Amino acid sequence: MTEEQTLSKTNSTTATTTSNFNEPADWVSYLSGAGVALLVVFIIWGGVTITGEMTQKKIQAEYLNLTDEASRASFSKRYSAHPLGGLVLLGQAHNYYEDGNYTAAQAAYAQAAKSGLKNQSVFYEEALLGEAFSSYRVDEKKGLEALKTLAQNNKLMDSTRALAAYELAGYWVQKNDTKQAKDYLALIRVLKNARPWQIQAESLTEIYPALK
Repeated sequence: MTEEQTLSKTNSTTATTTSNFNEPADWVSYLSGAGVALLVVFIIWGGVTITGEMTQKKIQAEYLNLTDEASRASFSKRYSAHPLGGLVLLGQAHNYYEDGNYTAAQAAYAQAAKSGLKNQSVFYEEALLGEAFSSYRVDEKKGLEALKTLAQNNKLMDSTRALAAYELAGYWVQKNDTKQAKDYLALIRVLKNARPWQIQAESLTEIYPALK
């Protein structure tokens, strides 16, 4: 039996335990702690970077009083070059994605990536990932290319690259393409700071022995 046949046979009985790349839960599950993370970063910025400057205090105060979509949209437009403006854009993008409005999400993630988050690697790369996932929902081919670009970009954090690579590995598992799935799992294994995704990769190879 070939590797592809073995993978296909295993697929039929254990598909529910694989990467949920084709299900709406993929990026949404990653976002489960996004609101808390945004609040924590706000507190850090509030206590370290923006205290002591009147203009920054004004932005901080206005940020705290954002209560509806209109005020958030206005704030993000006026302060797009500020980290807090970028965070608002990122939050809007998350909401669009969770609501299934992937075209709007893609545009918002793209804006967030070009905003004041450029020098905040964690949130900047979160925006890049969100843009790629949203792109997949709008156009599968373009989304796969976007994720491939992230996985291969050695200027990004290992965790970002590994997340993209893992989703691609899961995608190719579902397509019964053992070679491409193996390639992405191999990439994850050599990323030094991606241990959580390496554990996920190991689990996937246990489920699909043909990937070892």
